[in-house]
Amino acid sequence: YKAYYEYHGFPAEETVEIKEGRRWHEILEEEHRRKANMKVSIKDSFRISKEENLLIIFREVPVEEETLYGKIDEVWVSPSSVVVMDDKPKLNFGYKLQVIGYAYAFLKNYEPDRPIVMGIRRRENKQFLWYEAFERKHKIILKKYIEKVLSVINGEKINWKIDRRRCIKCKYRKICRFRHSIQLR
Repeated sequence: YKAYYEYHGFPAEETVEIKEGRRWHEILEEEHRRKANMKVSIKDSFRISKEENLLIIFREVPVEEETLYGKIDEVWVSPSSVVVMDDKPKLNFGYKLQVIGYAYAFLKNYEPDRPIVMGIRRRENKQFLWYEAFERKHKIILKKYIEKVLSVINGEKINWKIDRRRCIKCKYRKICRFRHSIQLR
């Protein structure tokens, strides 16, 4: 239900988790800046990676599609694939869904000429937690969840089981009108 409040512009305090995430993003971005040695567009990187057999890495790649937008933590363009990577503290379905959305938006924005692989990496040590090829089934999963989120944004109550821990950590927990009506696990 956080989407309802974000979409409608409700103010909220930053949680400890949001502040910690921002701190890690800054660390990883600085590390990337120190290592970066070329400037190239993503579209050009498709050609260059094949011609020169290179792995080209981008940080904080903006993507936008009809109902999706965000910044991908890292995109790796290799001669044979594109990896859409997100750095997270742990692995859960919501984080996977976010990366699926990023992969879909990347596909629509940049139309790569090679397969997309999605991944989640532990931000603290860069350990891979999950990776999977982006396929048609992911578009179906994404469409289902986008429909649910749009229903929430429109103020509809939906039958969606929510993990109590998500409500406890949510930045809108103090003002949420849904918290008493949702089914908590």
